[in-house]
Amino acid sequence: MVKLLRYNLPEGQVTEESEVSLADKCLELYLKGLKLGKDLPKTELQPADDLIILYAHTLVSAWKISNDEFHLYKAVVALEVALTHSQQAYQIRLTLIRIYHLLGGIFCNPLLTGSSRMNQVPPRLRWSTTAG
Repeated sequence: MVKLLRYNLPEGQVTEESEVSLADKCLELYLKGLKLGKDLPKTELQPADDLIILYAHTLVSAWKISNDEFHLYKAVVALEVALTHSQQAYQIRLTLIRIYHLLGGIFCNPLLTGSSRMNQVPPRLRWSTTAG
């Protein structure tokens, strides 16, 4: 439902405050959703992974509106933590790499872009890690 709320907002209603508010809601739901996957093996994805990706996307949108890099840093921290819970989530990994690129790439975690990690990403998605 949160995804529908996010993508069905008229363009005039998208503000920094609305994006941050929606991001906070996504983070709250993600943290609650982690409880559902607490007993899953490390190789499984968490059921709430989509919510943390949506959290990051709304913060990127808030950054685009306000040009405040703090939103990007919040997204990076949340995605890095999410990777500890869902180590095989390449969507989280790719979103994180893209945000590091927005920040200039100077903070990029080498474990994200190392060949051992990117070999697990399907070839049709690899272009996303190098596109500027």
